[in-house]
Amino acid sequence: MAHRVVLIAARNCTTREFRDAFSVADTRTVYEVSGYVWFLTSAWTLRYSTIQKGVRSLPGPILFMNSLDGSCWNLWLARDGKEGFRYHHPFADLPALQDKTRLDEADWLVAHGHIDVKGIIEGWEIYGDPLPSVVTDQMLSMNSSEALVYLFTWKGEQLLEALKKFDIPHEPSEILAIIHGQSVTEAELETDVGSLPRFLVSLGFGEYFNEWLENQQREYEEEFGQEDERYEELPRFDFGRARSNDLIPIVDGPVDVPFTLLRAPIRIAHLCDGDISAGVDIHLPAQTDPDNPFKREHWFRYDQTDNHVQFSVPKGGLLLIAQGDMLYKQISTLPEGSKLEIVTWGDVTEAGRHRYSGTVTNGEWRLEKTFPPVVDDTLRSVFSLFDLIMSEEPISAEDEDELNAVLKRSQTDSSFGDPPLSSDGLHFICNEWQREEVIKHLFRYRFGHVWNVGYAVELERKDYEEFQKILNDAVSWIPKIQPTDVLIYKGEREDFYEVDTSQLSDELLSNMEQAGREIEAEGFTFVANMTAPKTFGEILIHGYVHPTEDIYASYFIGTLGQSSFDCYTRFEDGSSLTTTTLQGEVSIENQGIYYNCPQVSNFKELLNEHLAAIEERRKEGLSPIPAERSLRGLPKEIDMFLKRRLA
Repeated sequence: MAHRVVLIAARNCTTREFRDAFSVADTRTVYEVSGYVWFLTSAWTLRYSTIQKGVRSLPGPILFMNSLDGSCWNLWLARDGKEGFRYHHPFADLPALQDKTRLDEADWLVAHGHIDVKGIIEGWEIYGDPLPSVVTDQMLSMNSSEALVYLFTWKGEQLLEALKKFDIPHEPSEILAIIHGQSVTEAELETDVGSLPRFLVSLGFGEYFNEWLENQQREYEEEFGQEDERYEELPRFDFGRARSNDLIPIVDGPVDVPFTLLRAPIRIAHLCDGDISAGVDIHLPAQTDPDNPFKREHWFRYDQTDNHVQFSVPKGGLLLIAQGDMLYKQISTLPEGSKLEIVTWGDVTEAGRHRYSGTVTNGEWRLEKTFPPVVDDTLRSVFSLFDLIMSEEPISAEDEDELNAVLKRSQTDSSFGDPPLSSDGLHFICNEWQREEVIKHLFRYRFGHVWNVGYAVELERKDYEEFQKILNDAVSWIPKIQPTDVLIYKGEREDFYEVDTSQLSDELLSNMEQAGREIEAEGFTFVANMTAPKTFGEILIHGYVHPTEDIYASYFIGTLGQSSFDCYTRFEDGSSLTTTTLQGEVSIENQGIYYNCPQVSNFKELLNEHLAAIEERRKEGLSPIPAERSLRGLPKEIDMFLKRRLA
């Protein structure tokens, strides 16, 4: 699990005022440095409602930072009760800015559908302020490397302006050097928090975070040492041991494999045993320049004698992600007649011990022999199945038995906790990032008689049970929002049950009552406290409807104190508009789902934003559909929304 950091700092306040504002117990350390009062904690122990409370009660400026999964950090600036600036910094992208070779590789990945400039834009907007259309239009006209450089440059300028506007002391040249990676070391980028400590040092927190920088460098040197020594310490892949399993010609003849599916053999072995090492053995034709196309620095272990090249990775799963892109790029340039063999080895069982051997012919890999033995049509079926992972085509079961088997298996797969895997007929309904997991279960169901998948299935089952135990222990103290037996509305996608709020904690009750006062002050009428267990889990929906306007209002509140206000309206063309205090929600126009995410501090401001957005749609010739003023109106609308969202 990646290490995460959350830091809250405020200026123009005393330590006591800071503690009161952010509910920091006296047992927790609050520091004072360079005009800041600040507190460092973990993302797992901090409630967002607590941050909002502090922002509302202090004059500021207030600085809030968090790191996320070893890939990025985020900065929010607030003052006078409002969050005014959000900046997202994906430090994992800095190597691409520092190394032109990696930029060129990024362009290659875009050309082959692995990186999308639109995806880069969406990544920034999930955590940072939305980008102006003039910026996104410019980026979409560029290749990936140009877009990345342009975005870092533009956002760096915005950050400097915000720091100046919020009276945060800083040195502009130092900030830009960090943002563009010029002063950031490789040691920092190898850690979970990346350049966050260096950025905090530049803002005046050096008394504490200089030590972090020193630790990052020391740990890096202890782990890697000199680069040449690092390669020598890694063991060679034991091709001799792997070849104790004799290759067997493919039944009914060779199979031509496009280089785009080069990772398919690795995936087969990985789905049989998740803990495999992998080796690649290549015999180039005699006339080939042995220095191309392979480079030692791209591989963990690389050995070459004349035109015989071998390289390997200690974890075969790496070839299914970033290293796999490099493998594809390099092997797709192999000359005609090259002999290519991909070998995997699992130390514990034979399940992950595979061999796939063939010859480069007509720009493809003609797969001729394998271990374990397999029929040609079976391989083609597997490769076609794996090709769906990166496709936009729907993933479908072949029959009801297969559908039900995969749905059942997904219930003990943590990838489908939120949302769970569902179906529409024989089509599976899932998020894009869940497609690979659906394919995993289909592969094991369809081809478990060909390859030994039982070992991997059993390991995953044990891991899931252990994870659930840890999770249950960790959340045992959390208050529950339990549905009663009173069914308010039975929908097509979800059933809505009444909630007995007398069972809620004092904190949740207080938050709900305060939200209710804000909503009722704008003329809304309360309809129900409900929950939708399958979709939202333990989330309370505190629902309202306006007596004259065609608007539903909701206050969503979770057991950890997370909350949001929503205003919702549906229009005569079937589309809907949701104005929400949640940040980063993205419209899905082809499903008629539109989001408006203004940065507001109370429900009244949110309602005004929603009313203004409704008027804009009226100008386009669209009229709202009257809101049903009954107990079933709001849950019915939510159910219809879910149906469109999951379509």
